[in-house]
Amino acid sequence: MTAELELERRAQRLVGRRVCRVWYDDARTLGAAVHEVAAAVHLELDDGRRPRIAWSRELATRHGFGVALGEQQTLPPTVREVTGAPWAIDSPVTAARIHWRAIEDALRAGLRVNLAIGADHLTRYDFPQSLELVFGDRSVFVAAARLIAPDSAEGFASSLLVVDGAGALARLGLR
Repeated sequence: MTAELELERRAQRLVGRRVCRVWYDDARTLGAAVHEVAAAVHLELDDGRRPRIAWSRELATRHGFGVALGEQQTLPPTVREVTGAPWAIDSPVTAARIHWRAIEDALRAGLRVNLAIGADHLTRYDFPQSLELVFGDRSVFVAAARLIAPDSAEGFASSLLVVDGAGALARLGLR
């Protein structure tokens, strides 16, 4: 089984489960529609599992980072419990999707120049930009990205953005 397929399967194991509690590891900004998280988002599900959503080079991305999904029962001492939006949801996860993005679209300008003149090369063509959790008619996205302005984000980054809804994700330029 490929690492890409395993990531997709880990996401599918969230479907049908309710999110009971949420913690952010090293939360930076907790805005209304966008939360900046430096390290990881930890979920506690109704079946007792604790998925950890983080940024990673798990899929051998050389020039940046993608979203990773795993299990971690023990919470680090730096976590902060988050209540309220976007996590105040009573319905179970109805769908969980990994959104893939072309690496070249997410590269910083300096790296694009290096690729163009042949000083470097891409080892893969896409990366997992974000995990979308659908709760009935609402979606919460956890993206490997960072804010570069209040209304603009840069993907392929070593931090996370928790975004409430597809509209907010599109406004940030991550969709």
